[in-house]
Amino acid sequence: MKKFLHILPLMIALLLTACKAEIDDVHINAPVVTLGEVSEVTGNSAVIQANIKQQGGKVSYCLIRYGTSQTSLTETERYDVSSENVRLKLPSLQANTTYYFQVVVSSGYSEVESEVRSFTTLNPAVALSEASAVTATTALFQAQLHLEGSTPISCTLRYGTDVLSMTHSVAITDVQEDIEIPLSSLVIGTTYYCQLVVNLGGTVLKSELKSFTTLNPVVSLSEAMNVTSSSVSLQVSISTGSEGNPECVLRYGTDASLLTAEIEIQNEEDILLTSLDASTTYFIQLIAHYGSVEIASDVKRFSTSERSPQDPIVFADPQVERICVEYWDVNGDGSLSYQEASLVNSLEDRFKENVDINMFDELKYFYGLKEVGGFADCLFLEHITIPYGVVTVLPDAFLRCSNLKGITISETVTAIEWEAFSGCSNLTDVTLPESLTSISARAFFDCSSLAYIHIPESVLDIGENAFWNCIHLKSISIPKQIERIRKSVFGNCISLEQIEIPYGVKVLEVDAFVGCSSLSSISIPETVVVIGKEVFAGCSRLNSITIPEGVKSIEDHTFAFCDSLVSIEIPANVTSIGRRVFDLCSNLKSVFVQATVPPTIDDEAFQNTDCTIYVSAESVEAYQKAWPTYAYRIKAIP
Repeated sequence: MKKFLHILPLMIALLLTACKAEIDDVHINAPVVTLGEVSEVTGNSAVIQANIKQQGGKVSYCLIRYGTSQTSLTETERYDVSSENVRLKLPSLQANTTYYFQVVVSSGYSEVESEVRSFTTLNPAVALSEASAVTATTALFQAQLHLEGSTPISCTLRYGTDVLSMTHSVAITDVQEDIEIPLSSLVIGTTYYCQLVVNLGGTVLKSELKSFTTLNPVVSLSEAMNVTSSSVSLQVSISTGSEGNPECVLRYGTDASLLTAEIEIQNEEDILLTSLDASTTYFIQLIAHYGSVEIASDVKRFSTSERSPQDPIVFADPQVERICVEYWDVNGDGSLSYQEASLVNSLEDRFKENVDINMFDELKYFYGLKEVGGFADCLFLEHITIPYGVVTVLPDAFLRCSNLKGITISETVTAIEWEAFSGCSNLTDVTLPESLTSISARAFFDCSSLAYIHIPESVLDIGENAFWNCIHLKSISIPKQIERIRKSVFGNCISLEQIEIPYGVKVLEVDAFVGCSSLSSISIPETVVVIGKEVFAGCSRLNSITIPEGVKSIEDHTFAFCDSLVSIEIPANVTSIGRRVFDLCSNLKSVFVQATVPPTIDDEAFQNTDCTIYVSAESVEAYQKAWPTYAYRIKAIP
């Protein structure tokens, strides 16, 4: 023990010497950090540059301490050091603010701090112009953004009718220095408050608050002028207080609460309204459309005078008047009287292929006509009225009248013949009279804008392709006396969602509903005994259908491309199933066949499907033998 105490001072001295050498080595090998320039200073960020010399020791990390006070600095996350010159970005800073900072480097043994320096972020600004191009429902703003290199997180125009609660907003995704911001769907005659808000992360910039008031237009209609037995003059006035005119219509009728007739007009226009009934009181109103908002004038009232057979007809279309006077002005007075019009018994081809005529509602005064036709390829004819007494609309009567938008068919018409309205691509709706008994083949073929048509119960037959490619037709009701749905009658009506097939229909002919891709379900009455080829082919949304018990054969491609069909039952009376009946019914999972004796079947009946075929337990073996191609799919009904 005495010996150990003797050497203890020596051991302590050696230990202190070793520690001093270690500390001297740490100081000698400590990294040296030198601050460079602060660069890329914006309103919300800056880049700190530094040079770090490692002095033989490995630097494990570096970070920045920064803040708006030298005595309270916040540390960033730690960064790896891969080279002597480092660039460290400070994001989410406040604009127009002085920051103090230093770079801190660690070598593992200790941290080395740089000197403390400072920089000041830039002062970005945003400005919003006064509202311009203000109308009843729209306004336009110009914005200027001076962001001093800052990248915005969001840029939004807030607006509303309460200065303290601007509930509407327009997000601006393409942020540039100069921005044009349109506002729409505003309320007429209303004061709005607006402000541009730009979020830079650490700073939110707001423009000066702006306000504007949408216009409150006034529409007016003069009293009736120059009233005759069939016409009247009126003057329209619309005060908008801005450039551009609203869409305007004139509504009129014989019932003040139900103004059913409508014509489009222009602002500040003198109106000549023709084809009115004699000795009749009319009510009339001007409507201006500002988007979804309507501004209406007061309702005006006038009465037409009594009519004399010798009175001249007032024509709305001068080109129609010229032709009528040229061919049917019997007394040569340069006009066509009501009496002269009533004597005409045939239009022949006087109007065929005429591209100058626009409207012929005065045709309703040609009471001597029993047939109407001869307007094929009148490309700019928009409206016509078929007179009382006409029985037949002739073949090709209005073929390819591609601008025909409206037609009034009298209550005496019984037949619409072949291609009467074929290719009338702007015809949107038609009201057929209760006197009608037949619609011939292709009568409304390719009427691609036709969205609604009511077929009266008096109709006994609808011809092949009658409504082919009426791509906007959504629903239709078939008269109860129809027994056959003809070939392709509703083919390619891609918007048809609903159709009612009445009890009594016996036959669905080839392609009757082919390509009706919006049809999701259809009820087929028990009276149907024949379903032809491709009747429902391409009805891609059809998910439910019941085949009547009286059907004995399912023809080729009947349900091909019915992608939404999941399950179907084939009734007991079916004795044959044709080629590719269910081709490419990609979601068909279950087919229930009720016949105990297997129907004859084409080997490709279930081409491109993976459905399971269910039959009665006692019939499984018979079906597997009769249908060898699909034997592996056949199972007993659960």
